[in-house]
Amino acid sequence: MSRFEQLFNEAYNYYKSEKLELALATINKAEALPKEMSSGKMSIEELELFKASILFLLGDLEKSQLYYGKVLSKQPNSAEACIGLGRTYYAANMGDEAKVMFEWAAKNEPENSTAVSSLESINLVLGYPKEHNSLLIEEQPAVLNERRDFNVLFDNIYDKFLADEYETALSEIDKVEKLFVEDLNMLKGNIFLATDDLDDCKVCFEKVIKANPSSIAAYNGLAKMYANKNMFQDAKAMYELALKIDPKDDFAVLGLSEANEKLGLPPVHSIYTFLADKQISNEINESLNEAYSLFEDGKYQESIDKLTLVENKIQNSHEEKKNELLSSILNFKGFNYLSLMKLDEAHSTFEFSLRLNPGSSQACAGLGEYFYLKNQDKESKTMFEWSVKNNPENYFAIQGLAKVNKIFDLPLDHNSLDLGIPEEINDEFIDLVTGAYSDFDNKNFLAAVGKIERAINLVLSVTDEVDSKKQLVSLYNFKGFNHLSLGENKKAKECFEYSLEKNSSSSQAAAGLGEILYLEGKDQEAKTMFEYALQYEPRNTFAISGLTKANKSLGLAENDNTLIPKIKKDKTVKIGELIDSAYIALQEKNYNETVKLLSEAEFIVEDNFNKEESYETIAKINNFKGFALLSLEKVGDAKECFEKALQLIPNSSQACAGLGEVFYLSGKDNEAKVMFQWSIKNNAQNKYATVGLAKVNKVLGLPENDNSLV
Repeated sequence: MSRFEQLFNEAYNYYKSEKLELALATINKAEALPKEMSSGKMSIEELELFKASILFLLGDLEKSQLYYGKVLSKQPNSAEACIGLGRTYYAANMGDEAKVMFEWAAKNEPENSTAVSSLESINLVLGYPKEHNSLLIEEQPAVLNERRDFNVLFDNIYDKFLADEYETALSEIDKVEKLFVEDLNMLKGNIFLATDDLDDCKVCFEKVIKANPSSIAAYNGLAKMYANKNMFQDAKAMYELALKIDPKDDFAVLGLSEANEKLGLPPVHSIYTFLADKQISNEINESLNEAYSLFEDGKYQESIDKLTLVENKIQNSHEEKKNELLSSILNFKGFNYLSLMKLDEAHSTFEFSLRLNPGSSQACAGLGEYFYLKNQDKESKTMFEWSVKNNPENYFAIQGLAKVNKIFDLPLDHNSLDLGIPEEINDEFIDLVTGAYSDFDNKNFLAAVGKIERAINLVLSVTDEVDSKKQLVSLYNFKGFNHLSLGENKKAKECFEYSLEKNSSSSQAAAGLGEILYLEGKDQEAKTMFEYALQYEPRNTFAISGLTKANKSLGLAENDNTLIPKIKKDKTVKIGELIDSAYIALQEKNYNETVKLLSEAEFIVEDNFNKEESYETIAKINNFKGFALLSLEKVGDAKECFEKALQLIPNSSQACAGLGEVFYLSGKDNEAKVMFQWSIKNNAQNKYATVGLAKVNKVLGLPENDNSLV
């Protein structure tokens, strides 16, 4: 057995044991070996598919997408790669793009049950018929593919009509209609694009693709439309589909490089725009393309060597924007170092880049990833926040900030820099606020108050109270909660009252006052303030728990809220009745009736309550409905329910357990094990998940209680 195969098998064993980080590290070693070390039994493409799957499970969608794309570039008919790429698109909430990839998978391998079920599932999500596949359109006869004069075609059909050959005439009309729908809709789409009528433009280009799934012009048109909407991730997907058909299409190549740059990815193809010296430009652009190809092939050290040569060339040039270009090259090197897990080299590279270009979003994102890998989560959050602030469209930074916010149990898009601070005090202000949050986390409340007061004085030194209202409200609320933690209720009350005076809709201030009133034994007044807090921000967890305890003191139902309008209360009662009836139907094993009642309840919720008010109810209904659908053996529909619940509540133990059962029934034992493990991690008392994990472990030949997350 070759060294390549040994490493491959070792990585697979780690993968089976859910030791994904070790699996990734081992597969990286195998990938670094020369290609000739792979035997006929084990190919580089298999390794890349395997690595893409690991990256997907680790949540690294960008790299997962990259590796699935590499396989497709070598094996365009690989159904497995199409399915994997479709899953990464779906996980990134790119449903239309996911559908296209599942369609290709089903077209390439019609007997592949995973491809078929994936396409059916995405069709249900997007509202298409279950077996809809826009790629399986009747081929046009060769004679009609020639763009003949419309009048000639029309006259021929009219002659058939005069000869009473009606069926033949209708058949010919259908063919001609299909023939010209592409040309007409391309023209209409481009007109709408030029007049900025983007919605109609989208409809036209999609009609073209339906008629001709290989229309590069239509994919490019859709990409341009998405770019005009600042939806650069979608634009990127469309350009990639165009290049899948023709890798040399200049419009798509240029468009993709622009989209990559907007998303904070290596700009490569557009790097020449920095350069005035066209001779250097051509040399450097060629080298950068080679470096990027090496990066895509996982040859990170070779890519770094190539980039170092480029760096030296630019250093010795007289380019006006030398520092900006060098910063871009260094960022690219930094991500190569991260891929090699050479963290110290990555750290120094990104820091040097930031000195050359202090506004570099990518350098900040690279440092954010470095701190994340070093488990320095606070520093990581700060750098990802700066990255997003410098470029709000940097997809890598947005993802990075979301994963760090999840650790701190904050909203995924929480950014403490988003306060509009004047530039001249920005750095000092951020240092003070960041230090105050650190003190608060360490329960050093007095020190936090001191830093907040200095931040308030700093803001007021360059602006007045009116212009700085947003910043002051946030600071006074933070200060109020520190005073509460110190038991200084009077000072806390002053802070919250100041915030409400400046912003009468401040949920945090209302919740803070509610807590003070509750501590003073004024339960009814506390209840009212907590209700106001929830009216301003229905997901304010502090206010939710406050209202619960106030209601408990008053002998009321935990979720009693007098500010909810009567019509909504009536709807709430109706929803409760439907769910109660669904439980009865479930006990009677009338699963179809259970699903029907729950679907009706979900419709009423979505029709009468906004997302912020209803996310918990919708999640619970979908978990309930998912288990009923499992009883009906409708595994695909159940999967949709559990996924919807998990999107709304990412730590839902029931949703994880449901998906675990879905994967188990689909024969995906490793994926089932992962989901059951997460279910138990989210709720150790979930008996369904405990039983599920035991049965999956038995299938995998592991101890019944084996759980790598515990």
